[in-house]
Amino acid sequence: MHSKLLVIATACTLCGCVPIPYFRHHAPELSGEVRRAGQPLGDARIEVTSLLEGERRTTRTDAHGRFAVTAIEQFRFTTQLLGDPLIHYRLEIIDAGVSYLGYERFAMGNHLPAVRLDCELGRAADAQTPACEERP
Repeated sequence: MHSKLLVIATACTLCGCVPIPYFRHHAPELSGEVRRAGQPLGDARIEVTSLLEGERRTTRTDAHGRFAVTAIEQFRFTTQLLGDPLIHYRLEIIDAGVSYLGYERFAMGNHLPAVRLDCELGRAADAQTPACEERP
């Protein structure tokens, strides 16, 4: 039994990971407001997708155009020792059957636990121009 544990520990170390459980975050908590021509956009569908994991969170804006989406995270049993994790997520706003790119982030390393956004659909020249900007 002791030799099996030694083999597993050696294999994990050589792979650059150790058996330390944690939550791997694929997208932060996202919240903000959506407007069209300066007016709050109620009942718009908000979709946040982790493009690396395929996980998705969905909500709708309230009457004041506000939304909040919980973080996308996954429980892992091993921790990566070498290299930084990749993150790639996208927020889409769907209104009247048209999907607008709201915000997209692709980076290496950790990200903020929460991001606040201001979204103006009139700002986007087309459906693929980001409509949202980060709020300080």
